[in-house]
Amino acid sequence: MFAAVLWIMYLVLLTGWDIPDIRGGGGVQSSGSIIMLWMALAVSIPALAVFFWRVSLIRRIFAEGMVVKGKISRVTRISARGFQTSARVKFKYSYGGKEFLGSNWLLSWDSEKEEGDSLELVLRAEDPGRALIGEIYRNE
Repeated sequence: MFAAVLWIMYLVLLTGWDIPDIRGGGGVQSSGSIIMLWMALAVSIPALAVFFWRVSLIRRIFAEGMVVKGKISRVTRISARGFQTSARVKFKYSYGGKEFLGSNWLLSWDSEKEEGDSLELVLRAEDPGRALIGEIYRNE
């Protein structure tokens, strides 16, 4: 979001508008748009790199991964102004004779599943400590 705000500020400055300072310090003049461009680029390039790395990691887990069953140990729903905004789902599963604990932060958890219910998890054999909730990422 920070990168998006910087790009919006750059576009505002590029069109010739000034960004006033609500504290009375003068604000940012449209002549300073080049500084805002460099700030937006400095934030956007690493953010895009992390984004593409994360997407490729999730795709690799589903391409090379295997499905295991897990059990929900805790669901924490986070609400703002009466609406559920996100959830953290903690789960337990076993692979190769070892027990693992994992969790996924989700932007929404519309499922009616609660603690103790089973889940379908996807993980890679090389990294069994990182599992993803399969039903969240699959289009079914």
